[in-house]
Amino acid sequence: MNAVTNQGDRPYMTSTATSSRRSGVEGLRFVGPERLARNLQSVLVDLIELHLQGKHGVAGLACGVDHLVELNR
Repeated sequence: MNAVTNQGDRPYMTSTATSSRRSGVEGLRFVGPERLARNLQSVLVDLIELHLQGKHGVAGLACGVDHLVELNR
């Protein structure tokens, strides 16, 4: 657990945590149902599509700003 305390007028952080990582689990794997795999794949496709739409939106905005700058010159 981390704690933030004040020393004079400056805060500083102390740590008293121990690692909660498990050792020796390299061979363990989670195998979920086929439905979970399909749903995760669908979510991944949607996220990629949203990412690409965002890129196109930013690019379109940049073109619009460039156009406005040119008009004002």
